[in-house]
Amino acid sequence: MSTRTSLTRAFISLLCSTLLSGGVPPAAAGEAQYVIEISVDGGGSSYIQSLIDLGDLPNFKRFQTQGAWTNNARNDYDVTVTLPNHVTMVTGRGVKGVAGTGHMWTSNTDPSADPAALTYSIQNNKGAYVSSVFDVVHDNGLRSALYATKSKFSLFDHSYNNGNGAPDNTGPDNGPNKIDVYVNSADSSSVTDSFVAAMKSTPFNYALLHYTDGDTAGHASGWGSAAYNNALVAVDGYLGRIFELVTSTPALQGKTDIILTADHGGKGTDHSLNSEPLNYTIPLYVWGPDAEAGADLYGLNPSVRADPGSSRPPYTDTAQPIRNGEMANLALDILGLSGVPGSTLDQTQDLALASPFANGECGSDNGKALPAAPVNLCNAGVASAVSGAGPWNWSCTNGGVKVACSATVLTTPAITTASPLPPATRKTAYAVALSATGGLPPYTWAISSGKLPPGLSLNGTTGVISGKASKTGTAGFTVKVTDTTGAMATRAFSLTVR
Repeated sequence: MSTRTSLTRAFISLLCSTLLSGGVPPAAAGEAQYVIEISVDGGGSSYIQSLIDLGDLPNFKRFQTQGAWTNNARNDYDVTVTLPNHVTMVTGRGVKGVAGTGHMWTSNTDPSADPAALTYSIQNNKGAYVSSVFDVVHDNGLRSALYATKSKFSLFDHSYNNGNGAPDNTGPDNGPNKIDVYVNSADSSSVTDSFVAAMKSTPFNYALLHYTDGDTAGHASGWGSAAYNNALVAVDGYLGRIFELVTSTPALQGKTDIILTADHGGKGTDHSLNSEPLNYTIPLYVWGPDAEAGADLYGLNPSVRADPGSSRPPYTDTAQPIRNGEMANLALDILGLSGVPGSTLDQTQDLALASPFANGECGSDNGKALPAAPVNLCNAGVASAVSGAGPWNWSCTNGGVKVACSATVLTTPAITTASPLPPATRKTAYAVALSATGGLPPYTWAISSGKLPPGLSLNGTTGVISGKASKTGTAGFTVKVTDTTGAMATRAFSLTVR
């Protein structure tokens, strides 16, 4: 399992169990089985936050209210362009790194466009094999995928295919092709459609989903322009479809973490200057059962990450910021796998997504009798799947800590008092309370047909028949009870006055 031990997992383990000497604490309940990483190409933090504040990006906002996040993450120190930063994201290495640790892919052009580059790959460029998140996922028998909206992402498909991928020396041999499914299209909407369909059919344990919209509009019309803002709104719509996929698919619900970041921001129509704050300041958001709702990632990691303010710390600084290059090892940690071999960013998998005191909280439907499946599932945390005709059980997991919730089926009301009613004596005080079960009290009572004996009446709130009967004889009548949902039941009664 993962070598990373978050504060939450350590705290829960200490409270709930005594570990064997030298043992490793078990993964926390609710740990995700699936990770979707989303790269918003050109998604600068300041532009995104401005649109969130205007109410234009509700799904970006959802990461902030329901997940752990920061708008002050950093991309690679040396290079602030697309392809090198995405190589960093999947390998957990800086572009140049420190003392030869970088992956060394600096080109931002489509390598497949060069007819002479028949053997292009990250490994051939580096002169040594560069492992990736795809390697670790695939070699452990899990499914991986890359859905991209730029043709230059063929670099990954070519670097980790049957010809260039490394042998699988982990357990059963799953072959050298590390990416199970690779999809490339400039149409972000169709890419989303394809991804959603695949996840519903046979879900990937790890998938990287790339959206070019912001970057394309930024280069054409400028970062912060109306066209750029509209592109981010379009991406927000794609995010909404991903959220809908995860929250409405039982196999994924409560079992999926989503990580969002960017390769760079931009200023004017460019983003290549690595010293420009608008180019290097990017978001990193995590939503799912392992992330604490509304938590600041720097606040969760005061001893292992340092908020850089507006600065651009080099890799040699002891206090490192949160970087987009941590996505690979963060995803592997969530999946319970060790880090990417040779990686340097979050290699120890110590980025915490929750505090020791995070906890799920059931929603307002918990403990209620309901006419249909509950919808108000969690006040805090991510809900597990709920289906069927009830009774219903679900969980709310926040920061890896799960609470159990439940609701029962709301039955229709039924009058339980038997007929005939106890007899009354003429001109003598009489009182009998009718009773009912089921439905949703309080009830309303009424005579729907027939009449009570003269001198007696039915209290519509309490269901009590009372008064002094004035005549002898037997009366037949029907009582109707109605609950607060409008559901009703009737019962015929007879009452004799002596």
